[in-house]
Amino acid sequence: MLFGILGVFFIAQLQLYTATAETLQHLNLTLAEVTREVFGHMIVIALIVYVLLYLDRGKKVFNNVLLSVLTVETILLNAVALRSVYQYSQQWGFTFKRLFGYTGVLWILGIFTILINEYHKRRGNAQVAIQTVLVSAFILVGVNLANFDYLIFHYAQAKLPFGVDYWYMATLSSDSLSYHDQLDTLFIDDQLNVAINATGAADVLLYQIERLQRKYQNNIDVRSFNASEYQMYLHVADVDMDSYRAKANAYRHDGTDADMAH
Repeated sequence: MLFGILGVFFIAQLQLYTATAETLQHLNLTLAEVTREVFGHMIVIALIVYVLLYLDRGKKVFNNVLLSVLTVETILLNAVALRSVYQYSQQWGFTFKRLFGYTGVLWILGIFTILINEYHKRRGNAQVAIQTVLVSAFILVGVNLANFDYLIFHYAQAKLPFGVDYWYMATLSSDSLSYHDQLDTLFIDDQLNVAINATGAADVLLYQIERLQRKYQNNIDVRSFNASEYQMYLHVADVDMDSYRAKANAYRHDGTDADMAH
């Protein structure tokens, strides 16, 4: 019964999984909604099929065929999820959620590769569990090495309908090595770049820089020392915080006065 339900569900959702931008518009769905829905389907179905494969160690041909079909469906759904998050990233840039979406797809694919291999070799569940832990550890190490903050700023900046999401960029950690570049973008010719609505982003960014200067400018506490933070500090150590804050406050004051006069 469960096999039939999952099969019918997958077929019924094919239109959604293969929809183009025009089809989504006709269905009154956004790319974000579709991506979230596809990932929800993938997680639930992958969990069900994983449990079935993990628990089934029989040699019935019928069970083997059905499990093989469900496994193929799960892998196809994994590919659909990868396509969805890729399209989303192409349109709106990287964010932590989108990068973790890629990570989740790779993690599930790795686990299913192990499970399928061990299932057909008829090995015990202990071996599957050990290899699953190893794959999970490998993915976690990969996430740390990938440096999501750096990828977001330097390869695909997060976007809003009217352009780059400068506020989100300003909230990135020191791992992004981007604070000085962001200053150059937010302040043009020593003036706040009003064309990109930079006031809020400037406040966040200046706070981040000021925090690093307070932490590393005078005495370095080895107990809280962070290599990436210190590297970022070296890039922004000469930033005149009082000057930049005065410029941001001057724009805010002038803009308020102009609005009141109008």
